[in-house]
Amino acid sequence: MEETCTEKEKEAGKINKDYNALKDVNTTMQDKLKSDEELLQTLLTGLSSNNANAGSGGGGYMGQLQAARSRRTQASAEEKQLKNKVEMTQKELRDVEVQWKKVEKDAGEGKKRLETMQGVVNECRRKLGACGWTEEMEKEGEAKLDGLNNEVERLTARRDQVRRTLGNMDFDYQTPGPHFDQRKVKGRLGTLVSLKPENYEFANALEVTAGSKLHQVVVTDETVSSELIKSGLKNRATFIPLTKINPYRVQAQKLATLSKTVPHKARLALDLVGYTDPTVEKAMSYTFGSTIIDGDSYDPSGSLTGGAKSNNEAILVRVQELLDVEAQLAEAKRKLREAESAWDEEEAGGVEEVG
Repeated sequence: MEETCTEKEKEAGKINKDYNALKDVNTTMQDKLKSDEELLQTLLTGLSSNNANAGSGGGGYMGQLQAARSRRTQASAEEKQLKNKVEMTQKELRDVEVQWKKVEKDAGEGKKRLETMQGVVNECRRKLGACGWTEEMEKEGEAKLDGLNNEVERLTARRDQVRRTLGNMDFDYQTPGPHFDQRKVKGRLGTLVSLKPENYEFANALEVTAGSKLHQVVVTDETVSSELIKSGLKNRATFIPLTKINPYRVQAQKLATLSKTVPHKARLALDLVGYTDPTVEKAMSYTFGSTIIDGDSYDPSGSLTGGAKSNNEAILVRVQELLDVEAQLAEAKRKLREAESAWDEEEAGGVEEVG
């Protein structure tokens, strides 16, 4: 803009100079015309113009007068054009000056803002250096969050895959209402059983013991089951209300007698299963408390057989895989929440320090 302004000023000066020169010429021509007109008045006495202006190219003094008048008219037109050009150039110059002042003002404000922000950046760097936070630490934190997110995604996919192998062990239902407590629905009994690896060999026998109860849904009371039925179920379901069942466990005396008869061979089914939720204890006793599992054959009084593994992996074994994956997933989510919380605190602390 400064260069444009300077060029316009030079151009305006040149035009003014040309204008003044033409004006001087015009004045000189005016004076000469006046002198010639006076001379013409004195000469218009009948003398031949050819004789009066011999060798002038023709026309005599009248011709010279007409030519002078033409030159004056032309000079006046040129003067008018130059005046218009000067006015236009001066207007452009004024516009450029206004724009330049605005640009100069914006540049000054931008420079002040830049200096202010540079100060803020320097202060942030100083405080980050004081608190020990580095770019390397930030990269490590981001990498850790990415790794935990990937682990959660991997375990989620693994959990869904295991669930698909269990088929109808999932229990989907329509929530009866916003105030319904979903914790009162424990799930299908088979998904509540935990089994130690050393007891996997009894999985098939335990499934035979449970029978259809393995797929029945454990709920806290009959009101919950009634609400679920009314709200509509995707599939038909049988419920085990914990308040309505009568748990049973083989008497300790009978177990002691059995242990003496077949030591280390016969086991109470209930002793082979576990459960992480203590509220379902009654359901486990109701299902497994009255059955003895024997893996060998004995005969004085008949043949007792059980516990043999089939070629297909037992549902309860696959349930253990699901429980294991869900535990790993819960732990991964916990670590991710802690890492995200720590990251948010670091960022909040940095913003607070800068403020």
